[in-house]
Amino acid sequence: MLETGALDVDMFRKLAVDRFINRRNTIKVPTEGFSALDMWGNEGQLADTVNFFFKITKEKDLPDRYEVIPEFVKNLIPVIRIRGFKYYGPGEFLGEMSFGEYKDLLFCADKFIHTKDEYWLTRMMAIAYRKRRFMLGFVRLLSSFNGRTRRKYMPGATDYIEKRFDSVPIGVKYMFFQYIMGCVYTLKTDGGGQGIEIDGKNCKFSLVFSRPSKKSEGLYDDDEQGDDGIGLTGVIMALAESGVFGDIDKTSSANVWDVLIRLYQLEVQRREMERKMK
Repeated sequence: MLETGALDVDMFRKLAVDRFINRRNTIKVPTEGFSALDMWGNEGQLADTVNFFFKITKEKDLPDRYEVIPEFVKNLIPVIRIRGFKYYGPGEFLGEMSFGEYKDLLFCADKFIHTKDEYWLTRMMAIAYRKRRFMLGFVRLLSSFNGRTRRKYMPGATDYIEKRFDSVPIGVKYMFFQYIMGCVYTLKTDGGGQGIEIDGKNCKFSLVFSRPSKKSEGLYDDDEQGDDGIGLTGVIMALAESGVFGDIDKTSSANVWDVLIRLYQLEVQRREMERKMK
């Protein structure tokens, strides 16, 4: 709601404080002898304590710019019901998500950041939420079961089904957007500098994201990226050519973590080679 302009920063902070202290809005002063000015002054001081929600950018001769810092990686909306049907989203921290799905979600998130158009939130839901796999109970028993419980992501089907998600409340859509932003933020900051543990190894994925485009500072950088990178579509094509995951379709369908780990390994190897050549 803050990003869409429905709430300003001060109202956001006030409502956050009300929620934290379980306070109901009322015109009554809570204690005899306690002035309304004192009450609102105290609430204003409490509101300053929730600035940890924001990245505050100070610019000369301009008002401070507040941006919500997304730090949670748990999808708080694992399932939604539309017209009697259940649609299931990804798991915690990009769980059960393909790399192609991740790429398309970042594209929509970047569009929303720049346009504030709710359409892009709706499209994110249409990309990420799908029905269960056919005969899931039986498929789970097969030795070839890969852990995927949702139907396969089919980019061409998004246009067909996105209208179904128009009725989803904007708060729900925005919560999912914050989940995606939280995952990206955590990857880029290594979970606050602690690193992300993968199979007992502490990985710092900021190495993969540390060379942004010279031409673009957006969340999503595709083929028109500058000299420092090839973009997400370029990553898919490069990995497909290497044959690590198969052709382009198979690379897009590969688990996002498999691709990220491979990119991390390649970046570590590149840096090690540069270090030895010095």
